[in-house]
Amino acid sequence: MSGVGAVLLGTLVLNPSGSKVVRTVAAVGVGSLLYRLVLVGALRAGLPAGDLKGVTALTLLVAIAAQGYIAPAVQRYRSLIGTRQVSVS
Repeated sequence: MSGVGAVLLGTLVLNPSGSKVVRTVAAVGVGSLLYRLVLVGALRAGLPAGDLKGVTALTLLVAIAAQGYIAPAVQRYRSLIGTRQVSVS
């Protein structure tokens, strides 16, 4: 379960495109760090260690939902930037 969380969070943050191995590995590395930070934050907030499975499930749900909303928003932003003409005076 932690591997899935690391991959989801990493691809959400870095958004690797294409088959670039280095970017994909970096996305997994960043995702694993973020995933561990979420777990440490939950423990520091006072949650018992037995509740970490719930925190993991909630983190995965948020990551999946965010990918559904962030990816289209980024594509819209990129299309707006691409269609905008720059005039030099």
